[in-house]
Order: sequence, then C-alpha cells, then structure tokens
Amino acid sequence: MSDSHVNSLLNDLLIELHCSLVRYIGEAWPWSEKEDEELREMVQRIGERQEAGVARLVQILQQRSHDIDFGTYPQDYTSLHYVALEFLCSAMKTSQQNLSEWIWSLLPQLQNDPQAEQVVREIAESQRLTTQELNALKLPEHPQAVAWMK
Repeated sequence: MSDSHVNSLLNDLLIELHCSLVRYIGEAWPWSEKEDEELREMVQRIGERQEAGVARLVQILQQRSHDIDFGTYPQDYTSLHYVALEFLCSAMKTSQQNLSEWIWSLLPQLQNDPQAEQVVREIAESQRLTTQELNALKLPEHPQAVAWMK
C-alpha cells in the first residue's frame, strides 16, 4: 500500500474523530437538568479522548508532510439540537460503535506501515474504551418532566 494511501486513511480517521457525534454534542450541549452533570462530564471526557487521537494523527501527518483536512460536522447533526437527552445518548452509542468498528477495520490496511499501525491501534483501543463507557451508561427508563413542563 502506498504512503499516500496510508496518509489518506490517517486523515480520514482524523476527520472521523474530529467531527464525531460525541464531539459535536460536547460542543453543542443540549439543555439538561443539573442532575445530568455526570453525563455532561462523560461526554467531555470522551471528546477529549478523541481529540487526543486527532493530535496524534496531526503530528504524524505533519511529519510526513501530508496536507491535513479537519473536515466539518455532518449537516445532519444540526437536527439534534432539540431532542431528548435519552435520544442523544442512544445516537451516541450507535455512532460510537460504528466508529470503533470502522477504526479496527483499518488495521489490516496498515500492516506495511508500523508507525501508522501502532497509532491507529492505540486509537482503536481508546475508542473501544469509549464504546464500553457509553454502553455502560444507564439512563432513567421513565425520565421525569423538566421543571418548566410541570
């Protein structure tokens, strides 16, 4: 596999991490009750974990003199501003599972580039942890109405 193709894969991964649903939600946090602070902190932690992966990828791509594209958030995300927190959590879990599986699928394509393979494997492990963390998240089955709805 050519260096150019590997670098393009690394940049694709950078875009997916940088423009993930979890990062978007962390930046455009929905209105929520004070009791949701733990969830907010978790989303922030996960977003920081993904941004650390982005930083590693930027470093490698700069060393390789590859043009870096950070991408943009998908337009579909803008429809998530006025939805229930429970819906967002479900969407984050699905999105994160898909992202994690996709990252693992990149590894066979990187076998001839030990540096890229090592970094992607570390990111894949990090995202596996993120997936587990989100899957362990317990939300109330019957959320109470927010104060202004009572």
